[in-house]
Amino acid sequence: MRKSAPTVVTESDRQHWAFRPPQAILPPAAAAGVHPIDALLLQQYAAQQLTPLPQAEPRVLVRRAFLSLTGLPPSIAELNAWERRITDTVPGQLNEAGFAAMLDDLLARPAYAEHWARHWLDVVRFGQSNGYERDGYKPYSWRYRDYVVQAILQDKPWDRFLLEQLAGDELPDSSAETRTATGFYRIGVWDDEADDRRQAEFDDLDDVLVTVGASMLGLTIGCARCHDHKFDPLPQEDYYRLLSFFRGIRRYEEPQDKPESGTVLPLQDADRVRQALQPAADPAAQPLTWTLAVREAGLVPAETRVLIRGQAASPGSVVQPAFPQVLCRSETSAADQLLLTDMRSQSPIADLFPSSGRRLAFARWLVRRDHPLTARVAVNRVWHFHFGRGLVGSTGDFGRAGEAPVHQPLLDWLSVDFMERGWSLKSLQRQILTSAAWRRSSGTDAGQPLQVEQAEQRDPAGRLLWKFPFRRLEAESIRDRMLFSSGELNTTVGGPEMYPQLSGEVLAGQSKPGLGWRSSTAAEQCRRSLYAIVKRGVRDPVLEALDYTNTASPLTERPVTTVATQALILLHGRFTADRAAALAQQALNAADSAAQIRWIYERVLQRQPSAAELTAASELVSAWEQQLPLPSQQVSFRPDVPESLYSAFRQQLPQQAFLLGPAEMWQYRSGVWGGGYEGIDVVDKRLGPHAFWLGPQMTTGVLTGQLRPDSSVESVTILAGAAADGAAWSGLGLTFDRQRSRIQLRLRRPGGSEQVSGEANWIPVDSPWQSFRWEIGPEIKVFLEHNSNPILAVPISSESLPTGRLGVAVWGGRVDLRQLKWADSGPAAVATDILAERQSAVEAPLPTGWSQFGGDWQRLSDTSWRVAADRGSKLLWDQQPLSEGEVSVEMRMTGGRAEIGGLLLCVSEPRVGADNWFGYEVSLNIPAKAVLVGDHRNNFRLLSQQPADLGADRWHHLKAVLSGGRLQVYLDHGQQPVIDEPLPDRLPGRLAGLRTWGSEIEFRNFRVQSAEQSEPVLADWSGAQLLQLPAIDQSQQRRLAGLAALCRTMFSLNEFSYLE
Repeated sequence: MRKSAPTVVTESDRQHWAFRPPQAILPPAAAAGVHPIDALLLQQYAAQQLTPLPQAEPRVLVRRAFLSLTGLPPSIAELNAWERRITDTVPGQLNEAGFAAMLDDLLARPAYAEHWARHWLDVVRFGQSNGYERDGYKPYSWRYRDYVVQAILQDKPWDRFLLEQLAGDELPDSSAETRTATGFYRIGVWDDEADDRRQAEFDDLDDVLVTVGASMLGLTIGCARCHDHKFDPLPQEDYYRLLSFFRGIRRYEEPQDKPESGTVLPLQDADRVRQALQPAADPAAQPLTWTLAVREAGLVPAETRVLIRGQAASPGSVVQPAFPQVLCRSETSAADQLLLTDMRSQSPIADLFPSSGRRLAFARWLVRRDHPLTARVAVNRVWHFHFGRGLVGSTGDFGRAGEAPVHQPLLDWLSVDFMERGWSLKSLQRQILTSAAWRRSSGTDAGQPLQVEQAEQRDPAGRLLWKFPFRRLEAESIRDRMLFSSGELNTTVGGPEMYPQLSGEVLAGQSKPGLGWRSSTAAEQCRRSLYAIVKRGVRDPVLEALDYTNTASPLTERPVTTVATQALILLHGRFTADRAAALAQQALNAADSAAQIRWIYERVLQRQPSAAELTAASELVSAWEQQLPLPSQQVSFRPDVPESLYSAFRQQLPQQAFLLGPAEMWQYRSGVWGGGYEGIDVVDKRLGPHAFWLGPQMTTGVLTGQLRPDSSVESVTILAGAAADGAAWSGLGLTFDRQRSRIQLRLRRPGGSEQVSGEANWIPVDSPWQSFRWEIGPEIKVFLEHNSNPILAVPISSESLPTGRLGVAVWGGRVDLRQLKWADSGPAAVATDILAERQSAVEAPLPTGWSQFGGDWQRLSDTSWRVAADRGSKLLWDQQPLSEGEVSVEMRMTGGRAEIGGLLLCVSEPRVGADNWFGYEVSLNIPAKAVLVGDHRNNFRLLSQQPADLGADRWHHLKAVLSGGRLQVYLDHGQQPVIDEPLPDRLPGRLAGLRTWGSEIEFRNFRVQSAEQSEPVLADWSGAQLLQLPAIDQSQQRRLAGLAALCRTMFSLNEFSYLE
């Protein structure tokens, strides 16, 4: 192929405004005390014959500053206090000292750093999964996110911030912080099963170049990969010269905590790292901790060739590292050459983790004071987030195809000032927020009508900054603001990600529902949106609906759409409903109806309602009070999981996550799930998610009621005399099967035997409500729609009649129930209105001092428990900590459901899930007839396993002794340990408990004796804790429903989701 002549970059090309260094030239007005930003804008106002709007009210400015800097509104107390402090005695003026104090206060808050970190994470395509089909998790990716937060909070100079991300591992003062910063390279997409690995390597490098270009240079560098850039003077050779700076980077691979891994680096200092990597390192020393980071293949990267049409299979001429020609000038050539001839890693651990130093040379070139783009791009992006549009509208493209700056002298002055102030982001924030441009009113009614009309004709979009723009908040701010309003916001800073709650519909969209997702606690799910997992294949529906969409490439500007789904999710979404319910519950404490509404307005909008608003809100609340059914009149149940779930995820879910229903007087259970394929569990729809009523138990009597299944329901089962039987239920079940148009009476006995006692055709009535009457006695009869003839009549012996609870099971959709009543047999029997029945107290699932992490645990007696077969459920004794001492228990595994189970010791950081914890496991393995010891560090590792005489349906005594750095295990009161395992790297946890892995186990006589105690302490499970329930107040229930409806409505207002 004939080689084309190289593209020549001319001096004319270098004259494009963005390729020349910025010049700071202030007009004379600045010398007269006018703010520099406003002095520059005054010239434009005069040229365009625009009259800017006056300053906004102090109260508006306080709210604007809070939302702009922290993404959160002020509390009403903060708003009032700062309003007083910044209001000047001269009308229309601000107390500048008070305003500066407010900015200092906000800029010092972690909330500021969290809000602005999110902006940077958008641009660098931050994600915590790989994308593509498997979308695997990126371990330690959260450390990079925390690095960004802390860098912004500490006001790390922006040039240093960029330097650390590009070459933090090559710096002479390389540290844990700077190595973490290079996670920048590892947070993009990665194809873990590329068809063409060679091409995939260059795809990964292109992702780096594109991201650097968009986030730091404001250039669309990727457009020169296959040919010369069509618009900018960027030849294809320049693309590959830039690529060669990054050519040595090892391709991403699944991280492993060891020095050979190509995607992690240690967090310890150089001396500690060097000591740990010595061949004769102390085995008892604390192991290294790791972070996701860049690694290079060696000191000399592979050669870089121009790829013809961007194809790795068509290499062309060799190129060397060089900076883009259009950004190189004669006056900087010597400095450029010095950087290119002194390329070497200067890290104190460069001998352990060799690197070429090329990235450091590139980074130092990027942050030079005379660089024409770096400061401009940073300043323009900050301006964009304050005004909704940058001075250059295309924040990621300063080239010829991008938009021209609306005010280049202002952009240039800000850029130079930014560098002169030490690249301080906080100083730039103060500079912008103290200008009259930022303080202007956004309401056109604030100006003179004629002048406003002229301005709107000349500049309808407001790009020339004669008014403050009217713009919507980002998705994260809207979600966080709901949590702030409801008082539920968890302000914990940093740490691993949380996982928002996903509905069954969202989970069903995955090929393996729940794969890569986890179950976070309610408190964790109330953290700021910044800490939500950024999983490329599955996103929080609230954030996605509000335009947080692209995580595969740099998101330089988020789109702002207005679509129906946004209104629906803000008004009817589950997240909104939960926040509204929490807010309404607090509002009930106010003195009267008007006070409740005023309090809600203050919490949500930080102001009082007008008289008209108060009237409208009162009418809305009253209307909803009359329309909504009360929990004491009607209840609804709906499964909230798909019919298949990834097993590891299912095991993490709490029981109440499987079936949605009333919060009080009902106990929820996951039901039976069986193994499918490739780690998928499939629900047994006949024994799926169900709930037991916690009222009195029943044996014989009459149950009446009405049910209303929606069109998607497959079956509804009413349970009577029901009890837990493993994950299933035992007792009587009356099933309405819509798919088969059959009604069926089932009797399940403990242990799993089941018989269908009766069955008949069932055609749902035209009326939405189906009435039923179920007589339970020597003959079981079922009547529908008040018919005198039973649809089912089945004789049953008295000894076969079960005693237990009322229950409900439903699959496929939602069922509503009302008018549920139970009357015991006997002449003096009184019907109980089940939904209105409220006991003063019900037994809590666990005694005080115990914590359950998954599974179905049942108290059998004062000293015994039974756990249903499940993989990884745990029960921990919080009130008996143990660092050294002994733990023992008697246990019996049920035949047919006997696998692994036993004791837990030294537990810390426990969570729901098979391996979400740290600690030791001492278990019996019935199939293998062995005793085992292992440790869990969020993954299980077998330490020792010894054969033993074990069997199902037999009682075994298991004892574990921790002493002197050893773990000894005794079986069936033996005098010698069956396992004696040294623990050189002893885990620090102090909790003990019980665990099952695939087994139904009965535990009894669980004892803990710490080294400080003379006698073992027996777990006493008597006197289960009673949960006190207040009496039903129907008027309060109605009021709560009405107030919750008002809160949902206010969350959907423009005033709530817009800056102002």
